[in-house]
Amino acid sequence: MAPARFLTLGLTVCIPLTAQTWPMYLKDLTHSSFVAPETQLNQNQISNLQRTWDLSVGAPLASAVTVSNGVLYFGDWSGYFHAVNAQTGTELWQTFVGKAPDPEVPDCDPGIGVTSQATVIGNTVYVGGGDSAVYALDRATGNQTWRVPLADPASGSYLWSSIVPYQNALYVGLASLGDCPLVRGAIVRIDPSDPQQPLIRYLMDPDETGAGVWSTPAINAATNMMFLNTGNGDIQDIDSGNWSEAMLAVDAGTLEIKASFLLPADEVDADLDWGSSPTLFTPPGGVPMVAATGKDGVLYALQQSDLSLVWKTEIAIGCVDPQAGCGSLSTPAFDGTTLFVGGGVRDSAGDFNGSLWAIRASDGSAIWMRDLDGPVIAPVTVANGLVLVSSTTGFEIFHAATGQLLWHDRINGAMYSQPVVVDGTIFTTYISGETAAWAIPPATAATLYSFSAASFLSSLAPGAIASAFGTGLAGASVTIEDGAGTLTKATVLFSSSGQINYLVPDDAATGRGAVTVTTSSGGTLSTALQISDVAPGIFAANGNAKGVAAAQAVLISPDGSQQYVAVARCGAAPGSCVAQPIHLGTTGQAVLILYGTGIRGFTSSDNVRCTVGGISAPILYAGPQDTFAGLDQVNVQLPAELAGRGEVDVTLWVDGQLSNTVTVSFQ
Repeated sequence: MAPARFLTLGLTVCIPLTAQTWPMYLKDLTHSSFVAPETQLNQNQISNLQRTWDLSVGAPLASAVTVSNGVLYFGDWSGYFHAVNAQTGTELWQTFVGKAPDPEVPDCDPGIGVTSQATVIGNTVYVGGGDSAVYALDRATGNQTWRVPLADPASGSYLWSSIVPYQNALYVGLASLGDCPLVRGAIVRIDPSDPQQPLIRYLMDPDETGAGVWSTPAINAATNMMFLNTGNGDIQDIDSGNWSEAMLAVDAGTLEIKASFLLPADEVDADLDWGSSPTLFTPPGGVPMVAATGKDGVLYALQQSDLSLVWKTEIAIGCVDPQAGCGSLSTPAFDGTTLFVGGGVRDSAGDFNGSLWAIRASDGSAIWMRDLDGPVIAPVTVANGLVLVSSTTGFEIFHAATGQLLWHDRINGAMYSQPVVVDGTIFTTYISGETAAWAIPPATAATLYSFSAASFLSSLAPGAIASAFGTGLAGASVTIEDGAGTLTKATVLFSSSGQINYLVPDDAATGRGAVTVTTSSGGTLSTALQISDVAPGIFAANGNAKGVAAAQAVLISPDGSQQYVAVARCGAAPGSCVAQPIHLGTTGQAVLILYGTGIRGFTSSDNVRCTVGGISAPILYAGPQDTFAGLDQVNVQLPAELAGRGEVDVTLWVDGQLSNTVTVSFQ
């Protein structure tokens, strides 16, 4: 029998995961959710993103898709598991993999089918069923190869956790369907060559319940360490082996616990347990770390070596029910320098229900923050400078560097699952039971692109100056459809054969709209618009959204007299502008006047900030420039310590969003 078992292991487990396109939950063992090779989706064309197909399976979907060799695999809450052609949306097969029974207590949430995301290895698909069993299915037919029950679903158990493949084994967490009743939590290791003998490491004493592993473990293959977090329990007492509300570092081979980090005792009593799965990351120049969010609304970052706390950042107010718009269940994504994470509302007094953050991985400081209409339950995805976000109001795409909203769709409603990116296509699933594919169509002579004239991002604001690019645009007219569907003829500022500049109407309603250009010959070109309250952009001297600013400096002499000086020196050739150093003088008093667009709609002057060379610079004025339509002006007091710094970055922060970065120089 040994040779046969070895052959089975070689065919079903040892095929490299690199052959897959999105092989598991959160894409990889570290849970990066980062698609490094993606190039087809980009900030310049994302406004033209279109649905290529849509499929309804007739039951709620909370699992993201796993993609392998042109096929999507996912389960639904009625207990069925599906295989769908990724190109056409045609269902290839479906099979039933269990559904949790309804709890005996009427007030508890009803039983559901599949939430666990599958993994595909070789010819086998592995998935956690709704009946607390792990299934191995033939990838071509859906026929069951084996089934391993891990607990009795009648006890209240459930597999929220997704399957993790590593070192010829499968890992999955065991938890309860809800808190009524709690069950004894565990982490499970299954050998696919001998699946009926799983290694189960319970995380509570036999007489206690809780410490469910609701999330999915992450694994550092270099150290053979697995990281997982646990839910609430009857007690928290690590000396007696009761590991409720803990982050654990576990030997992947033996499941022996090597280190732990416990949430604060007051949060344990309030049931503010962990929300997300762990994400493994190493900040530039730093040590390996692990991060996860909690229902307390805090993002925790710990050293992997001993799980000591490095930093923590509050991203939302805490509560026991993140679906209501507080705390966080969203697993952070990591692109090599920045953590991106969603959550509930950050300010209970505000008008929003969710938030999205870009967090500096080294110290936990916020780079930018966006208030959202709905809470972010699912993990976010990062690809080619884009942040793809699922919320309870729909699907949204943000610019990773600035946080500006570039595109959104709310047709299918709430999402509990992560957007999956594969070779220029985005796959999404919805609580409504829909799954959809999205892609950017090939460019043609009728393709139109429209951006902020300052930032070159496709995010626009009412009253802002925009540029559209296409063919045959000289002498054309522009019509704007705003977020409410209202059509308005826009003021044209400039036109040439390949470019037309126009003003977004001052009263344009926010939301997804469109711009239509009617050429002098009667032809039309159109593209989608994303209109937001603010979309801050700073004009650059070379007209390319970067490099030296199109700005002025005002030098203040000891006698109070003022001198206006240029901050750029330009030659005759386009793109030849370079920084002209600013001499702050003996008083060190000077004001930088920045020109931009998409700024004036800020909620409060307190929400407009500027940094020059990394130093916070006081804002003296922000608003319309008043001489040129659509032009905004920001007057910034220059700190004296900038003297002698040379060329430095200038960044504007408006209502949580960043502008494009420009530069000025100091001698």
